[in-house]
Amino acid sequence: RHWHPHQGRQLHSLQVQIALRALAILKVGGQLSYSTCSLNPMEDESVVAALLLVCAGAVEVVDVRGRLGGFSTRPGMTSWHVLTDDLQVLPSYAATKKTLTKEQTKRYRATMWPPSAPWITDNL
Repeated sequence: RHWHPHQGRQLHSLQVQIALRALAILKVGGQLSYSTCSLNPMEDESVVAALLLVCAGAVEVVDVRGRLGGFSTRPGMTSWHVLTDDLQVLPSYAATKKTLTKEQTKRYRATMWPPSAPWITDNL
C-alpha cells in the first residue's frame, strides 16, 4: 500500500465528524479517548485542535499519562505541512483559494492547518 497526502486529507473531516458526534452523546463530565492508527497529524493533532476550536472551551484535553502504566507517550505535534496531491506545501487555508481551482479547494478545511491559538497548541 502506498501513502498519498489525500488519504489524511480525506479522513480529517470524517474523523472530526465522528469525534464531534461522540462528544455530543457523551455524558457531561465524561471522558472521550481519541486514538487513530495513523501518524498523520491531519488525522491526529489537527482533529484534536479542531475539536478544541469548535467546542470553544466546552471540552478539554486531560493528561492521563499517569494512568497508562509503562506506556510510552510524547507531546503532540504543533506544526506540520498540508500538501497538495503533487506534494506542494500549502502554507495556509487562504492559500488554497489563491493557488488551487475551486474544485480542488473543496478538498481542504481550515482545521487541517496547525492552530495559531496558543490555548490550543498548548493542549496538543
